Amino acid sequence: ARDGDTVLVPAGSCTWNNQVTVTGKSLTLRGAGIDKTNIAFTITGMFGLRASIPAGKSFRITGFTFDGSTFTGSTGPLDINGTLGGLAR
Repeated sequence: ARDGDTVLVPAGSCTWNNQVTVTGKSLTLRGAGIDKTNIAFTITGMFGLRASIPAGKSFRITGFTFDGSTFTGSTGPLDINGTLGGLAR
């Protein structure tokens, strides 16, 4: 995805086996709705979804249900970080 894009994820259930990383981009990750787009994790690494957003950029994630019950990483399934002012809340 390019800077400023919206990535649409359709309704359904799936398992993410690899980390999804967003770095340095303004991006919206949009599912079909809570309990409509369901993501489970079977990752043994650090995170399932990791977003590092610098100042002046924004990251929005909406319309998902994340199931971390099968996540076996060392920290947690989601890691969203950035400099002050860089996160869309």
